[in-house]
Amino acid sequence: PPKALPYELESFVNDSGDAEFILVSFGSIMKGEEISDGIRRFLLSTFAKLTHRVVMKWENESKFGRDEIIPPKVKLLHWLPHQDLLGQPKIKLFINHGGLNSKQEAIYHGVPFIALPIFA
Repeated sequence: PPKALPYELESFVNDSGDAEFILVSFGSIMKGEEISDGIRRFLLSTFAKLTHRVVMKWENESKFGRDEIIPPKVKLLHWLPHQDLLGQPKIKLFINHGGLNSKQEAIYHGVPFIALPIFA
């Protein structure tokens, strides 16, 4: 069973009324800052259009361009408790790199996922 989330994360996920959230993490090997500028911009512009909140693992915010705005519905954190987030009732989707652990965690919790095979 999922453990309680840290306060900051719990309030972001649960103080959104009925809105569900999306978890984005590319595993422990792939750092968010290694994602190409084009993919990063695409993800941020897409997330800005959604009604869902987004919790995203991102190690270094300074890698964002000066013209990039992080939407208020997006929470960037250096570390995420995957199992605890995947066990939350408001989770809608898990975007990941398609690694074995990510797939197993999503399947275990019954959370749909989209795999972006960054290493392929």
